[in-house]
Amino acid sequence: MPDQPLEPPAINPDGQSPDLDLADVLEEDEAPPADAATYRVLDDPLVYPVIALGVALTTALPVFLGQRLCLPLLNALVIFPFLVGALRTGRLRRGLRLAAFWAICQAAAALLASLFLSARADFAILNALELRTQLYTLVATGQLQPGFVVGVPLDLPRLLLQALAVAGGSLATAGLAGLVLDAATINATSYAAASLLREAGRPLPALLLAWPLWTVLRLAGYLALGAALAEPLAAGDPEGIGLAGWWQRRRRLIAVGAGLVLLGILLQLLLTSAWADLLRRLLGW
Repeated sequence: MPDQPLEPPAINPDGQSPDLDLADVLEEDEAPPADAATYRVLDDPLVYPVIALGVALTTALPVFLGQRLCLPLLNALVIFPFLVGALRTGRLRRGLRLAAFWAICQAAAALLASLFLSARADFAILNALELRTQLYTLVATGQLQPGFVVGVPLDLPRLLLQALAVAGGSLATAGLAGLVLDAATINATSYAAASLLREAGRPLPALLLAWPLWTVLRLAGYLALGAALAEPLAAGDPEGIGLAGWWQRRRRLIAVGAGLVLLGILLQLLLTSAWADLLRRLLGW
């Protein structure tokens, strides 16, 4: 039976679409778009090795050359065309899957680069030396230091400012600025993880602790927020539903993304001291 074309959601005169929920938002993205060529690219199994190869190249070369400003930008440009292609063809779920795969690859690539090119990673990753000093101070003393720890600032105003920068940047640049900030956070966290791995007698537990749950939650929220807020500029309005229709369609996904970010912030503020104690015992400091 041939697939049916995607129909826009019914919008009431007051701008509401009561029968549309988050499940509907994600299910609708699997309908085939009008642009069959883009659809084939997004569904080609080779898209995953292409993303992985792109991540490896855009991480290894800038780290080797010490290009700290180019590193997160080149990392983001690997996934940006795929995300825009998914949004333009109405396949938000596909875009989120590819973005999640990109984030995992980026974390692994930055970790390996920080382990095997550590001297160059010190200069290629933003705030790397300061990050390592503050991380060691936190683990050794349990004292919360101002500034950046595992890729994000500890104080609440800066955490909220970072979240607003991801959201506003995604809205203004069709997702590119948000992806750049995501890449910078991923790289810094993996750099911190590599620093701890070099000191740990048991690498696997250290690796699991070095990528704390709150960072994973915040990044998941950033990806969801970035994809949803990038859609108006990246995809336009092919269905003629306007901004009101877009808001009704994506408001629950935006709420989920914001909720994950806030939960990550809350857990970080509450659990950082306990996390430092666990690492101290693991490292034997």
